[in-house]
Amino acid sequence: MNDKKQPKIRFKGFADDWEQRKLSDLGSLQRGKSKHRPRNDPKLFQGSTPFIQTGDVASATLFLSKYHQTLSEFGVKQSKIWPAGTLVITIAANIADSTITTFDTAFPDSIIGFTTSSSDVIFVKEQLDFFSRKIKNTADTGTQANLNLQKLNELPFEIPSKLEQKKVGTLLSLIEHIIAANQHKLDELKQLKKLLMQKIFSQEWRFKGFTDPWEQRKLKELTTLIKDGTHGTHEDGNDAFLLSAKNIKNGQVWIDPSSDRKISNNDYQSILKNYKMQKGDLLVSIVGTIGQTALFQESGVKVAFQRSVAIIRGNEKVKQDFLKATFDSSNVQKQLKRFSTMSAQAGVYLGDLNKLNIPYPSVNEQEKIGEIVNNTNMLIAANQQKLTQLKQLKKYLMQNMFV
Repeated sequence: MNDKKQPKIRFKGFADDWEQRKLSDLGSLQRGKSKHRPRNDPKLFQGSTPFIQTGDVASATLFLSKYHQTLSEFGVKQSKIWPAGTLVITIAANIADSTITTFDTAFPDSIIGFTTSSSDVIFVKEQLDFFSRKIKNTADTGTQANLNLQKLNELPFEIPSKLEQKKVGTLLSLIEHIIAANQHKLDELKQLKKLLMQKIFSQEWRFKGFTDPWEQRKLKELTTLIKDGTHGTHEDGNDAFLLSAKNIKNGQVWIDPSSDRKISNNDYQSILKNYKMQKGDLLVSIVGTIGQTALFQESGVKVAFQRSVAIIRGNEKVKQDFLKATFDSSNVQKQLKRFSTMSAQAGVYLGDLNKLNIPYPSVNEQEKIGEIVNNTNMLIAANQQKLTQLKQLKKYLMQNMFV
């Protein structure tokens, strides 16, 4: 058995080696057509025939369902109509992005169309995606990267029988549909949170029993601690993670044990000599990506933060869940953006954090607001985690189902 000709994971009943073929052996590749000049002539457009462009392909998933331009009857005469089920591949601007059309369409010569009757088009598309980095490396670089038809024609593919192709393609297609559905759900949850935040912090929506107008306070009036992480240099070690702003995202602290830096216990203790992290401390990214937030949770893993992260602890007048929600609101995000210094890297000084204007309802109302926003955040985080796991599953399958 030649291991290089067989994938690690196969469907039952298939044992033959895969064969190497050029992409041109698997079907027909042709560039789209856009004969008329200038390309942006208004009389080419605003008809009823879909006209997809590289941006449409780049934003699509497995199947293309949206487009933003149409051709007139005159425009159709200058182009060519491709049938639904065509695999389209970008060769300029966005190199080697691909999708499968679900409707008859035209496209410019910056896109190549692939049609086939001898191979499974989903299998070919997934294999293109799997090797997209290699394909992009073959592009001509210059003012704008380009991938030409000849190079695509010569691309080598390891191919099984059409029946096995179809089984692989169907499985990956199913996972892709589940990923798309979960992405759609996640997007809707984020829109829901955005609406919720707008209505709550504009006071258009109030919980029953609360009618008093909110006060405005400076952040320094509502906190017992506002500080940033360590400014010092620390030697690599094997005890505590030294995290930065990049670890604060999607409302959580993300740690990658395989790549995040660790320091010694001595350095860790020296960093925390003047303060000790507490559960619920608000973490805010203040260098680079400004305004990402998370509440610190004790997990048994030792962590310290670099100066790109601010640590904020409220006093008895403010609840931490509410404080986090406030920092996530558009009003405070705008203030952070205004305070950020634009140099080599954007940053917000601690002195400016002290000056932030913070809305201040009663503690009881803060608790209710913090609870509903926190529950929404947890729902978003759970769906984000599920989406990440699905993408990891697909990546694993592609690594093991292709040769």
